[in-house]
Amino acid sequence: MRQFVTRMSIGHVSVWTHCTHVMKSKVALVDIRLQNIAMLLCTAHRFARDVEVRSFSHSRWMQRCSCCMGAAREAFVQKTGRPVQAEMAKGMRGIYRALLESEMEDARDYVTQRLNARSLSASDFFENVARIPVAATAHHRSNTLLWVLNGLATTHRVATFRGDVAETACMLCGSVSDSLMHLVNCDVVRECIVAVVGEYASRNPDEIGTAHVWPPCAHFFQGRISPVQLLLIMRVNVVIWHTRCTIANGHGFADRQDLVRHMVHACFDPIFHVRHCKQRRVVEPAALPDNAVLYRSDGAARGQGHNGEIRSGAGAVFYGTGSDVEAWKCVHLDGASNNVAEYVGALLVLHRIARVVHEHSVLQMDSMLVTNQLCGRWRIVAPDLVPYFREASTLINRIRAQGARVDFEHIYREFNKDADSKANFGADGTHAQHMW
Repeated sequence: MRQFVTRMSIGHVSVWTHCTHVMKSKVALVDIRLQNIAMLLCTAHRFARDVEVRSFSHSRWMQRCSCCMGAAREAFVQKTGRPVQAEMAKGMRGIYRALLESEMEDARDYVTQRLNARSLSASDFFENVARIPVAATAHHRSNTLLWVLNGLATTHRVATFRGDVAETACMLCGSVSDSLMHLVNCDVVRECIVAVVGEYASRNPDEIGTAHVWPPCAHFFQGRISPVQLLLIMRVNVVIWHTRCTIANGHGFADRQDLVRHMVHACFDPIFHVRHCKQRRVVEPAALPDNAVLYRSDGAARGQGHNGEIRSGAGAVFYGTGSDVEAWKCVHLDGASNNVAEYVGALLVLHRIARVVHEHSVLQMDSMLVTNQLCGRWRIVAPDLVPYFREASTLINRIRAQGARVDFEHIYREFNKDADSKANFGADGTHAQHMW
């Protein structure tokens, strides 16, 4: 490995593990390191805002990956010297916070070395990073940081690590070499910048004078740059990258004007530059068929995924044909997983249906896994669920042999609060029932 790559700290064990399984080349290892640092820096400001870890764009520390979580716990002990059990009681969030804070100083030193090696000012860069407007997306931030760290996979950069890759011309203008230093001075990019500034002024007449054509060094966050200017620079950097990828994938343009027009349009296309917050759309349960009675069940497992005792419970409620709970039952389970608890809740209902036969019964659950497995849509993979599925199948066959019908429906947890409360009673250690 070239001297260019610094040693990988214990905090990046997860990165190393993933890349050894997926990517074998030296270039890939360099890209992983650069992206790790870029994501680290672009998400650091979010810790001050106390945002949940799962919303971070630090994709290399995936919250639910067992490999990453194990590496994070090991890194936490080595970095802080404190036992991990106390932090694990609050979840992985405290672990990731401590790791990121411990890595920040190393990351800043690494970026400073990279910038100084290219005769760029690290102080200007960090001051401008602090001025990035909130409107900038995570894609903007990570792309710009990768740009500054020379993280774009240009032909020149690949050729540095692989001798079998020949130098090619610029994909935009067709001259000189395809390198970052050329791209910031490329005639096509300069034409695009002039057009973008003019388009921004026409769209925002109240902000005329806040945006102007910037020098090439501004692409690397050099000099004092206003927030509006920073946003436009990041947009252009993103569009340069996407346009080069489009050309590399075989898409052609009629002429230079057509290429510039495409880049300017992309600079204002919301698909690249608008923060999309995916909203969870809750769908109300479907109306019950005539002469059908309603059951709902749920399971609870507290402490699953942590190093400690799992407190589990299952609950079921019977509504009959109305909207009020007529009967219910809750049971406590010893160390059962959430899926097992969901199955136990469904079995409570199926046992009652087999005993108190109705013409048509509908069981609604918020577990998509159990619902689809009982309907026969999904296969059973986990060995610990097989006995519960077999028992449920036996009960379903017994119910149908009596001439009755039972259907399974998935609902959102917002409509399953009654069964959820009974499952939590069970997790608290309660065995109780009412008219069950």
